[in-house]
Amino acid sequence: MIELHTLRQTVAAAITAAMGSAGWRESPQAPGSFGARESAQRLHQGFSVFVPSSADRGERQRTSDGALIETRIVVSWRYQLATGDQVASFDTALEAEADLRKVVRGIDTLQLRYAGSERSTAEGWVSGEMIWTTLHRVALA
Repeated sequence: MIELHTLRQTVAAAITAAMGSAGWRESPQAPGSFGARESAQRLHQGFSVFVPSSADRGERQRTSDGALIETRIVVSWRYQLATGDQVASFDTALEAEADLRKVVRGIDTLQLRYAGSERSTAEGWVSGEMIWTTLHRVALA
């Protein structure tokens, strides 16, 4: 059984371990507040891991076996564009997204399925979200 906090912590720890030396760091803010109260220095190469939803998979549930659920995991990230050549800087941000994706996919203790990414640019920032899903059991007792 893998509880939700363990899922979130495992993904965050893997990103920090693999990319912390390159300047990536987990936001100290709750996932829903990521980016709202952080300085530009802390926000650049910042990330947050959120588990916004879980759903029953329709299997019979027993207290002894727990419940099989599918959980969405969202990795949000920010990257500040350079003021000179924003196109080249945007490409660097996309390379960083690819690195993040490879790190998360490489977590061998979880069976994660990549569901897609969304990104946007505004006021010199790239904001992205990678969406993952996983099937796992949670305790019922």
